[in-house]
Amino acid sequence: MQTIVMIDDDMRNVEMLRAFTFATPDIQLVTAHTGRMGIQKVRDHEPIAVVIDYYLPGDMNGLDIVRWLRANPSLNHVPLVAMTATTELNEDIQRYKQSCDYILDKPFHLKSWTNLLENVLSASC
Repeated sequence: MQTIVMIDDDMRNVEMLRAFTFATPDIQLVTAHTGRMGIQKVRDHEPIAVVIDYYLPGDMNGLDIVRWLRANPSLNHVPLVAMTATTELNEDIQRYKQSCDYILDKPFHLKSWTNLLENVLSASC
């Protein structure tokens, strides 16, 4: 079974992607609600992708997580998915989006998640 780690504190988003992922039995969705917890889950599970929300509680935002994962030689190959609803032109948010491999816009739909899974799975083969 392959794993995707999702770092998001909004349980509505988590449950929606969990429901979408349920239709793909060979994918396990592992979740974390803070950046530090998310990094630990990535270390523990060696995922095929990491879905990261920008706004998170605690001392790490999405850009901090992306920077940490990109700087880590054993994890910098993992595809990162920026998950955001924001259209802000904030420099950090733009850097966050540009530093990820994929963008999943909120509100997201089954088709966009399915397309993303297909791209990630084909890249991991």
